[in-house]
Amino acid sequence: MSPTLTNIGAVSIGVTHACALSTGGSVHCWGQGASGRIGNGLAANAFVPAAVTGISNAVQISAGLYHTCAMLADHTVKCWGGSGIAKGTGSTDSAMSPVQSTPVAP
Repeated sequence: MSPTLTNIGAVSIGVTHACALSTGGSVHCWGQGASGRIGNGLAANAFVPAAVTGISNAVQISAGLYHTCAMLADHTVKCWGGSGIAKGTGSTDSAMSPVQSTPVAP
């Protein structure tokens, strides 16, 4: 039996993965795990929602092609997965778990 997600405030879908934000601030992702898309430190596929490592105070999420970003309650942004440039980390490397993003202001 797969775990049931409750109190979901938002869902965002990438190309091969999806993530759900709970009203309590945690994030769970599932789908293809390549390049860290699930955010749990592993490259394995997740056939059921897996908790994203170290995210407990998210207020928004947005999944991109191969990555996801979460805005936290303190207005910082953490991202994980592939598409290094889109994550705003200054690196094109994949992030297997959330890393601090430094978005560029317009």
